[in-house]
Amino acid sequence: MRKSATFAAAVLTVAFAFAAGEDLTAKQPSPTKDQEATPKNYVRHTFGPTSVGRAAVGAGINQANHTPAEWKQGGAGFGRRFASSFGKHIVKKTIEFPIAKWRHEPFFYRPSDKTGVKARTMYALTAVFVTHRTTDGKPMVHSAELASAFGSGLISRAWQPASTASVADGFESGGLTLLADAGGNLLHEFWPEIRHPHSATAARAAREGKLEAKEAAVREKEAAKAAGKKGVGDATRRGICPPSAWETGTRFAGTS
Repeated sequence: MRKSATFAAAVLTVAFAFAAGEDLTAKQPSPTKDQEATPKNYVRHTFGPTSVGRAAVGAGINQANHTPAEWKQGGAGFGRRFASSFGKHIVKKTIEFPIAKWRHEPFFYRPSDKTGVKARTMYALTAVFVTHRTTDGKPMVHSAELASAFGSGLISRAWQPASTASVADGFESGGLTLLADAGGNLLHEFWPEIRHPHSATAARAAREGKLEAKEAAVREKEAAKAAGKKGVGDATRRGICPPSAWETGTRFAGTS
């Protein structure tokens, strides 16, 4: 398990290093209703079929790794590992929900509004550390994710056997949770393209085109405004049009 935790820390560290060149702090659009911290979403994301499936996958991995060894193999061993994995998930969401509600953090991954595979990948992987406030889209530390990952990792030591019950094992479990959540974020980020390659790509391209057009319009407006000011100034200096009262008053004050 410790090798797995070391690997998890290495992956997330490398992802954060690569993300250093990306603008992770840019504002993001407001979340949808299924991404907010509401009682309905708490039940859905805690006890839904996706959560059960994820717990089963985790139990299967631990079964294959024979971790913890005291639970042995067979159906009974898998049942214990599944109950442990799902119980830890329930603890995690129970910690995460009130913190997300209080700090206005999304309760579920919010896909980015970025373009390009690299930018979207880095956004998804580092979303376990950096999130965006649901009220105004400003960046903030993802405290609900961090607190719930390590909190559930430590609390779940209460029902673990001796070989995996230490505080160090709890922190390692929290690190693995962050890695699993980062992988889940990555899947959610690219799932529309995976599920419907043509329609999702076209929709994203259209959205990106609208954003680019909007940015270009803003740049043109600013350029026209700057050119207009320059033109008026040149015309005034050449005597084509009289100076404004403010300009006259400024020159008069400067010569007095």
